[in-house]
Amino acid sequence: MARVHLLDDELINKIAAGEVVERPASVVKELVENAIDAGSTTIRVSLKDGGRTLIEISDDGLGMIPEDAVLALKRHTTSKLRNADDLFEVATMGFRGEALASISSVSRFTLQTMSRDSVEGIRVHHEDGVTTRSPWQGSFGTSVTIKDIFYNVPARKTFMKTAAAEFAVCHEYLQALALAHPQLGFRLLHNDKEIFSVSPLPIPDGWAKGEQALRLRTQAILGEELVSQLVYLQHQDRHVRLEGLISPPGVDKGTAKHIFTFVNSRWVKDKVLRYGILRGYHSHILRGKFPVVLLHADIEASLVDVNVHPAKTELRFQYGTEVQASIAMAIRDGLRQGAWGSSKPNPSISASTSYAPKPPALSSPSSAPTAPAYAQAKAPDDFDLLLSKDKKDSIADFAAIALREASTPSPSLDLGASSTDRSSGIKRTTMPFDGPVQATPVYPHYPKPDPSLERKSEGRFQTPARPPILPKAAHPLAKEPRVATPPDIFASTHTPGASASALEKNIPWDELRFVGAFQKCFLFFEHEDQLLVVDQHAFHERILYERLLKNPDLLKRTQPLLMPEVLNFSPAECVEFSEKKAEFKKLGFDYDVVSAEEIEVRAVPSLLVNKDIQGTFASLLHGTKDHQEILHDVLASVACHAAVRAGEELPEPELKQLVSEAKTVDFFLNCPHGRRVLRWWKANQVAAWFDRLG
Repeated sequence: MARVHLLDDELINKIAAGEVVERPASVVKELVENAIDAGSTTIRVSLKDGGRTLIEISDDGLGMIPEDAVLALKRHTTSKLRNADDLFEVATMGFRGEALASISSVSRFTLQTMSRDSVEGIRVHHEDGVTTRSPWQGSFGTSVTIKDIFYNVPARKTFMKTAAAEFAVCHEYLQALALAHPQLGFRLLHNDKEIFSVSPLPIPDGWAKGEQALRLRTQAILGEELVSQLVYLQHQDRHVRLEGLISPPGVDKGTAKHIFTFVNSRWVKDKVLRYGILRGYHSHILRGKFPVVLLHADIEASLVDVNVHPAKTELRFQYGTEVQASIAMAIRDGLRQGAWGSSKPNPSISASTSYAPKPPALSSPSSAPTAPAYAQAKAPDDFDLLLSKDKKDSIADFAAIALREASTPSPSLDLGASSTDRSSGIKRTTMPFDGPVQATPVYPHYPKPDPSLERKSEGRFQTPARPPILPKAAHPLAKEPRVATPPDIFASTHTPGASASALEKNIPWDELRFVGAFQKCFLFFEHEDQLLVVDQHAFHERILYERLLKNPDLLKRTQPLLMPEVLNFSPAECVEFSEKKAEFKKLGFDYDVVSAEEIEVRAVPSLLVNKDIQGTFASLLHGTKDHQEILHDVLASVACHAAVRAGEELPEPELKQLVSEAKTVDFFLNCPHGRRVLRWWKANQVAAWFDRLG
């Protein structure tokens, strides 16, 4: 029987290196983080063969005295922790004291350093378990050279990828660090060729890095064209302070590689943060697409644990739910504040002058060559015209009630006389203007809504008051009481008047001229030298959704099932249904968990009668965290089913009403499922299609 014995330090370090040193990028990460903690202002990284044969990192930091330089190669030696309490308030990039010992045990390691208080530096070399030291003269700071990583661990060396693959990981990490620390300069070389170089940028005092610094640094890493389209956001509440750049709807990527999340200037890939971002983009981006996000979160160090992952890329938050909800709300508010009139960003945008894509330049109505195409008239009180004719089921009925309750006067579109070109399939509309347009009712003969129906709905579908916004508080946050209910991330923080006003600046609804419809799907409008193309289904769907969102109590109208329906789920899902039963009941879902793998459904919201109950319940658990998300999904489904479909004829009165309602909608660039609603084209863009420029 083998006896228990103590391993020697060299073998212990090699075992520890299995967690700390996974590949060349792990070495780069540990050494660059040490340079940041040393107070460096400029960090230089040079690699050869993707870091497999050479990694050299030098900085202009504080450096080390000779005694500390030798001691630093021992396990668990660090200048960043003094006692156990410090471990729960980590404010530095590194803190474990394992990196240098682990790296030196699996490579030919050389450390050269000189502190600012010394007249002579030291050179420490470690190879094959032997450490040598000698005097060294050089510049202040530290330089670490790693040669032949894993030369003495052949099994690990065989698992390294190609030089190109290893360099790509190192490059990505250096880019992320440069984005996290705009106040520092970084230079990356590969095989003696410079890959990128960024200079330190001035940042304001305080927790925020400032919009200009973020834009300039992001522009240097990701490119000016992309950065010119990003929107700056800043948000504070009692749990987290947020700052960053986010992409507007329509600017997306096929992968999540352009989502960068930072906590206290540390690059992390944490699920809490990423899911908060995706919640914020819910309904504003297509499924399978990902936004471009650079999000900095400033959180009290005692409220976040960074000592839960070997690479420190995952965290544990004391108030994870609240942090996630804050991120989602900040992103949704940022998206609603942007000006999304143009289909393409203004080419004159630069990192120092503009902060979001701008709407197309519009002249005043008085200078337009023709009179406005809208007649200022009071819209009818009934909104049944917003629902397509064939939608006679319960969804359409309830949607109509909600729309009636939320109606407000708005101008309507005068379509004029129309004719159809059979050869092209395009419905053409002409707009004769022999004189000033007279403001006449659009639907003078349209019947008023049934008063009894209004009385029945009154009092039963009242929108609850929005919970008060959490008061803001400065750090430290550890003594703040925990708030159990996260804020409503789907509620807009803007007043209706402000939203309509901002919207009116972006889309000149009063001045658009309807040109025609194509394929019973796309609506064409023109304004001066611009063409606006609208997807009628997505447009209608967004309007319905925004109206229903203002009346969420509609879901509380429950319809008992004639016969209870038994649904099958996994044991884990049944446990989750049991835990969330009270939450789901508030939304009109009444059920019991009758066995380890079955639930019995007795009632559902009336809007979902005759729908796929099994699929509905399955979607309740998929990626949801609170009832606001479930509410959004249900309302989005209602709006989608009630809206006019692509291929359906959109009657002229309905088209007029749709356009008149556009001014009252809070946000309409995308439908609730993320598809684009409209797009602008300038005359010179269209002319370029036919080589008519110049």
